[in-house]
Amino acid sequence: MPPPTLPFFHSNISFAIFHDAGNVFVSGNNMLDSLFRWHQKNPRLCLQESTANQCDYNYISHAIGLGVRYRTPIGPVRFDFGYNLNPPAFPSCQTTPNSGNQGQSTYCLKNSNNTLPYFAPQHASHFNVFFSIGQTF
Repeated sequence: MPPPTLPFFHSNISFAIFHDAGNVFVSGNNMLDSLFRWHQKNPRLCLQESTANQCDYNYISHAIGLGVRYRTPIGPVRFDFGYNLNPPAFPSCQTTPNSGNQGQSTYCLKNSNNTLPYFAPQHASHFNVFFSIGQTF
């Protein structure tokens, strides 16, 4: 958006509205097959220890947001606030159990070298904050 002229800031401040989409794929075939998939396929597989190895991340993640840019002599200072429209579910492991009767997980012991023995599935947050100083590229 064009910079507004504000007292004290002059034309050094500007605002941005954005849509961000993307993902990282294992192969080109996975990327082509998933180009128009907007949601994670069966996220419940990622949340159960017995099916965590079947977790599928082949889809395009989307976020929308607002940003503020301030021009300085060393480069722009950027602050962005984004909302992820389709955050992934993913298996994870932790050092302490969620409950007193939770046993150690074979999934975690196999995948974390015995350092994180308890299964604790998660969802990525819808909200993201990004701060940077200097040019993006």
